[in-house]
Amino acid sequence: MKILLVTDKQGTAIDILANFIRRENKQHEIDVLQFHPKRPDEATVDFLKNSRQDYDIIHWMYWKSWQKAEELEVSSSKKSILSHFNPYDIGERNWIEHDMNVVCTDAQAEVLAGAPLIRLAVDEQLWKFKPNTHKTIGMCANRIEGKKGILEVAEVAKELGIKFIVMGRISKPDYWKEVLATGADISFYESVPFESMDDVYHSMGVYVVNSVDNFETGPMPPLEAMLAGVPVVSREVGTIGEIGEDGKNLFFFDGKAEMKKSIKEIFDNDKVRDKLREEGWRMAKNYNSVRFAREYNKQYHEVLYPHQPLVSVICPYVQARHSTYGQTLTSIEAQTYKNVEVLALIDNDNGYNLAKIRNKMIIDSHGEYLLFLDDRWMLDDPNTIAKFVKQINNRDKVFLWGDKGRGKRNFVENFSFCKRKSLIHAGMFNERIDKYGGMSQELRARLRSQGWEFKFCEGAKAKEKMSSRGNWRDKQGIMDVKNILYKLGLQ
Repeated sequence: MKILLVTDKQGTAIDILANFIRRENKQHEIDVLQFHPKRPDEATVDFLKNSRQDYDIIHWMYWKSWQKAEELEVSSSKKSILSHFNPYDIGERNWIEHDMNVVCTDAQAEVLAGAPLIRLAVDEQLWKFKPNTHKTIGMCANRIEGKKGILEVAEVAKELGIKFIVMGRISKPDYWKEVLATGADISFYESVPFESMDDVYHSMGVYVVNSVDNFETGPMPPLEAMLAGVPVVSREVGTIGEIGEDGKNLFFFDGKAEMKKSIKEIFDNDKVRDKLREEGWRMAKNYNSVRFAREYNKQYHEVLYPHQPLVSVICPYVQARHSTYGQTLTSIEAQTYKNVEVLALIDNDNGYNLAKIRNKMIIDSHGEYLLFLDDRWMLDDPNTIAKFVKQINNRDKVFLWGDKGRGKRNFVENFSFCKRKSLIHAGMFNERIDKYGGMSQELRARLRSQGWEFKFCEGAKAKEKMSSRGNWRDKQGIMDVKNILYKLGLQ
């Protein structure tokens, strides 16, 4: 799948979110393009004009960038998604120009009924939980301006006699002069590189949100603070109420006096500080880049293949057979059923680690269904996956297997099909079966004891590229596995 993510400007919160999607979805070919919502440069406009049809999906991540592209007649594409990260736009139109609209807050979901809800994310790889006892307060403001409420926070810092740490960009110099005129002890960090912001957060004893703009979606900075182990106090503004519970994972305040009282209580009471810190982290951990990116991957498949469940093909292989893996991949690409992802992982260890490798791929997979196809095999009918999907018919606890030729019609897991969720709940593959000779038998016995059905899928065909008879040379290994099965009561 080839996807273009269109953001507003380099380094913005939206641009960072786009890079989460690209980083965590390496199975796709994903490009990120910054398209200025007011003044896009000529090269960017030309790129969209000439290359937009090369992408399966264009994902617009800022509505004003899309509107500008529409104005310049370079917005049309095969498929398009618009993410509503900014609440200003949501009620302006019905947005039917796009194949899908995605919202990020409960409030937006009420306005744009039926749109998938994917909440904002922060970088769990960057923000490290490092509790501190600093008696400082801090803010992160994209722009230093009146609606961020920085002046009031500076006044509180002055009254409490504590340092005030500010990250941001001065967009209103006169307002910043007012802030400095309070006489507060201020440490100002301008244009902090994203990868260095964690250090600044760790210098804060309390993080403060004092915006007066009720259109603030953005609980991203307070979420970052929570992951870093910094307690948060906030005016109840915008959508921060969707992540905050007063007295549990943050303190809400109304006005300067309550702000001051909340900050002082955190500094004076270790139990309160520790509770806000722990509960804040527990909540914020769910707003991470992995979940965010996986949710968007689901929507990409839904847009490109509506109402067709995704099938994850699990292909473990060994180095000795790497040269023939391309044949397996070609047979998958030739399938009439197209909503497919392929996961391939090599066993570099000397032992027989098939169960462990399969389990890792199952965890990393995105599909509703799993097709197990070992590297010794290739699909031998272009309708094989379609036949598996049709026969399973969305049923739980059903394992299908196909025809591998030579009259073999008994269940072997290396060419089989089931629901991903069902197999995960059943315990996946037994990693104690670490030598050849017992995996199918153990799996079949365990799943039957849980009420699974095993059925042959007529017409689902694979053919062998090379024999597994070499595995029979390890007589001691086979004996060891048979003894494990005996101890388990399976022989």
